[in-house]
Amino acid sequence: MILEILTVSILFSSAFIQGLHIFYGLGFMLRNKVNKYYNNNQYYSLTTHFIKNYPKVSIIVPIKNEDLDIVRKTLEKLAELEWDKESLEIIIASDDPVERWKSIEDLSTDISTRYKVKVWVNFRENPVGGRNGAINDVIKKCNGDFILILDADSIPEKDFLLKLYSKARTKNCDAVVGRWIGYSYFKSRIGDALNASTDFISSLLFYGREYWGFYIVPLGSGTLFSRDVFDRIGLLEHDIVQDDYWIGLKMFSKGLKTCYEDTAVVKVMVPSTYMALKIQQSRWSFGAVQAGLRGISIVMAARDKLYKKLEILLYAFQYLPTILTAYSPIAYAIAYIFIKPDTDPIANILPYLIIWVMISILYAITYHYIITTRRGNVGLRSMKWLGASSALLTSLSPFIAYNQLRAIFKRKIYSYRVTPKGSLEKNFSILSDISIETIILLILIISTINMFLMRHFLSILFVAMFIASYTYTIFVYYENIRK
Repeated sequence: MILEILTVSILFSSAFIQGLHIFYGLGFMLRNKVNKYYNNNQYYSLTTHFIKNYPKVSIIVPIKNEDLDIVRKTLEKLAELEWDKESLEIIIASDDPVERWKSIEDLSTDISTRYKVKVWVNFRENPVGGRNGAINDVIKKCNGDFILILDADSIPEKDFLLKLYSKARTKNCDAVVGRWIGYSYFKSRIGDALNASTDFISSLLFYGREYWGFYIVPLGSGTLFSRDVFDRIGLLEHDIVQDDYWIGLKMFSKGLKTCYEDTAVVKVMVPSTYMALKIQQSRWSFGAVQAGLRGISIVMAARDKLYKKLEILLYAFQYLPTILTAYSPIAYAIAYIFIKPDTDPIANILPYLIIWVMISILYAITYHYIITTRRGNVGLRSMKWLGASSALLTSLSPFIAYNQLRAIFKRKIYSYRVTPKGSLEKNFSILSDISIETIILLILIISTINMFLMRHFLSILFVAMFIASYTYTIFVYYENIRK
């Protein structure tokens, strides 16, 4: 009975996440059908006619120990944005050590001189509050009527700012979110899968959710805010990890309007290595649950419809079932060794397995449709990317679950490593980084041998899915090292 319960919990948690994404994906499909004749060029031509007096825009780029080659490329793209240069300022919010200050100052001076745009650096000797504190310090000093926050690796298209502002003005939005497209610094299997995953997830959580009328949550990179937003909700809080979602909750509670502009594109760097992805996802999983728990009271007190309140909280908690998918397979494998069931447990829950298979097939169809819509005819590569991202997520699930549990039990101090980017991605230890994944894989294999001896072939197939995921992850990890 224990084995059956563990199996059903795994299937249920997986089906819940997939079902939610299928629902958001349906919103994408329906909206895409309505807007398939949408003329981007005509839209763009309109944006340049009604802007007679360009408002002042401050672009904030927070950095700390970033690869300066990446920072340079981002600053060059920002300097090339289609906007009145007299009404634009680019501010580097630096928490770097003093020995890097001159290099950063020289970089900003070079960009400012070559592109005839105002670029300045705000250094902090005492970096209180980390990234959030650095952004707050600049918000207090900058002159923009609108504020655009971009990560050091973000590369916007030339018309990015125009389209965000156009949406803000025509739809009376307090903030407008642009569309993320992933790119990789290193060519890798992980990078390819995450580039596709970025297309898929951003399509679900913004384009799809907007169709159903749900509240659009700002992104920490690529959102244009009216300055009035920070006057209304206050500055970023130092102890909040997922600051973009927290800003969204406070905007929702104040009745401020956020919008999404699918034609305003910004490229964001996705991890190319497994370790960089692990660091990123561990921080995000903690931050989402932390902000969600803290925001329950202010969301429920907001003057809005109940279904919108519940959904914006679900946005933060949607991956909580990962706790079951993370630890139940390990518990199943260990329990199998000691319990030694007479019959195959999977055979006892076949109806649940069949339902899960059907949902998984529908999920794959949804994924293929969205990726094909975004990228054109990619053929079976979409399934390759889906398989790779699913394997990585399975391997990461113990760490995602652990950090969610840390947030649930309200550990107030949360220290984390900043996600390494660019050339910094390969600065990791070879021996210790995947020890936990290797131990889990060995447990699963030992349990599978026991299943084989007992001729429980359905259980073998079930556990083999997890063995394949961990094996793939370890393989691509060492493949990255060899490169």
